[in-house]
Amino acid sequence: MVTILPRAQITELRNLLSTSKKVLFFYDSDPDGLCSFLLLHRYLKALGTENKGIIVKTTSHLDRNWVRQIDQYQPDTVIILDMPVVDQSFIDGSKVPVYWIDHHTPQDKQNVHYYNPRIKKSDAYIPTTRIAYEITKKARPDDMWIAAVGCVADWYVPDFKKELMKKYPSLMDSSVKDPETALFESPAGRLARIFSFVLKGKTNHCLKCVAQLAKIQHPDELFQSSSSEARIVLKHSSIVEKKYNELLSQAKAQEQKSNFFVFTYEENQWSFSSDLSNEIAHLHPDKVTLVCREKNGEYKCSLRSRKKPIAGVLQHALIGINGRGGGHEYACGAVIAREDFERFLDAFKREYEKE
Repeated sequence: MVTILPRAQITELRNLLSTSKKVLFFYDSDPDGLCSFLLLHRYLKALGTENKGIIVKTTSHLDRNWVRQIDQYQPDTVIILDMPVVDQSFIDGSKVPVYWIDHHTPQDKQNVHYYNPRIKKSDAYIPTTRIAYEITKKARPDDMWIAAVGCVADWYVPDFKKELMKKYPSLMDSSVKDPETALFESPAGRLARIFSFVLKGKTNHCLKCVAQLAKIQHPDELFQSSSSEARIVLKHSSIVEKKYNELLSQAKAQEQKSNFFVFTYEENQWSFSSDLSNEIAHLHPDKVTLVCREKNGEYKCSLRSRKKPIAGVLQHALIGINGRGGGHEYACGAVIAREDFERFLDAFKREYEKE
């Protein structure tokens, strides 16, 4: 039995959703954040509760600049989903209670209701989507497919796989034993890619796709392009996928002789660093992967390791560097000033070899 959150906290969150009148969500711009939002959005919609989702793009954290979204929408409840970092200024700036559901390294903030399975078990790996599904599954069992997509996208084989195969046999079969196979070799992984790609591009286009995803009732609509909602989503996804495949081809063609696979690219429209780093790590499991996008004087990096943890390595490498970063033990993100990038790479490699 997987311990998602203490039972009392799940009950507390269900009660919160059932009593709130107007909810504003802030969620991370990846499939885990998106699926977490979709599960809770659909749950609230079934209750007749007004709610809205804000995709947190361009930055890796919430700060006071995002408070204006709260002031404009005037909710009675704010819920943060899958955000690794939230500034105290955001929490303090909210005039209504803030609830933060996450699964990254636990944070110590004031005046926020905080839910994270790693508080009780430091090495727990439970995607935020899985927490959201625990809250909603009794009321909305048919949303299991959305929960599966979010879990698979975040390198987690659903612990409800048996039930999933019975209810949605087109998503996964018994051959899936590990997260990598689930992501790169199962239909659920294909949907995870689509969910990731609809979050790329101009925010208004992304929100249009999210609104259509929220209406889709069965994954076969996407596999078969059988509804108008699915066709809108797939049209945007296919455009993004074309650019992704171009970058992936460039990365594959790049010769790598060391233990580190470093791929840098310039892209003003879309960020593919997380998707690329996952796939390159899949193709080169013996290497540490760093995929870095240069934009506006910074390198925004996605780091992956299969052999040993890199979260601590990253923190040591950032000492004396104009940059920031964090994440999970084997998957991290970082933003590094362009003038410090080469120095950061050297420090990261050096720190990694020490471990």
